[in-house]
Amino acid sequence: MKLDQSVVQSRLAMCAAALAGTASAVSSANASIVTFTTPLTLPNAFSGVIPQTTAGIYINISTGASGTSAGAVSGWDFNPYSASAGTQLGFYWAPTPAGGVGATATGPYLDLSGGGVVGPSSTITRAILGTTSSSFLSVGTHILGFAFLNEATSATNFGYMTIENLGPNSTQGFASTIRGWSYEDTGAAITVPAIPAPAAAVPLSMAALAFGARRVRPWRRQTIA
Repeated sequence: MKLDQSVVQSRLAMCAAALAGTASAVSSANASIVTFTTPLTLPNAFSGVIPQTTAGIYINISTGASGTSAGAVSGWDFNPYSASAGTQLGFYWAPTPAGGVGATATGPYLDLSGGGVVGPSSTITRAILGTTSSSFLSVGTHILGFAFLNEATSATNFGYMTIENLGPNSTQGFASTIRGWSYEDTGAAITVPAIPAPAAAVPLSMAALAFGARRVRPWRRQTIA
């Protein structure tokens, strides 16, 4: 059957346009999520460990800059430190709109799970001791939702931070380590990604091992021969 070249060219052009549009949308969506993972080396070295001191660590969420004093970090947003006479992890925030997602405006801070949404409808608290009765004073990996003013855009941005409490003073919130954070830089809401259950990964791992074994046996036979 003879093909109409003009029709073929037209359809190829339409496919190319559709693919270009899809690539553009994906790129744009990815670019709006900013992620930092500790340890950070620039612009200031930060291992992620929250010092058990009254100064703690000051963090500029949008740039990743950090330091042990407010004056050392221009535009800082979040300051976790040892509050209540050095006996409890406290969260100190830059002026409104900065704050963490809480059960109420006075706390406690919520430990978010996969699928949780942080955005304009979230309840934000600025309570220093909003960690009281929260998961952040227990051993484990916890997710803190937050809002802050992005000085680059003058807009309120929303994000989430992963904080791991390893102990030994776990009931005080120490030693806690910030593993990283992400935020949506357009001002839109952000969704905490779902974390697969460990059991779900086992069948996949076993399948991978089985596949590897099938690949190795023929190679061994060829080598021995």
